Amino acid sequence: MSIKTIIIKDLPYFDLTKTLESGQCFRWEKIDEARYKGSAYHRTITIGQINNR
Repeated sequence: MSIKTIIIKDLPYFDLTKTLESGQCFRWEKIDEARYKGSAYHRTITIGQINNR
C-alpha cells in the first residue's frame, strides 16, 4: 500500500487542534504538537497543521 500526502493550503481561519479537541470529534489521538492519528474509511490516517497548511 502506498502512502499518499494531501496538502490543503491557505486556511487562514482553520485551527486543527481546536477542531479535534472541541468535543465534537472523537477517536483522534494526539501524536505530537502538530499531528493527530485517527481512522477514516477503514484506514489509519495521520493529519497535521503547519501554519495555514
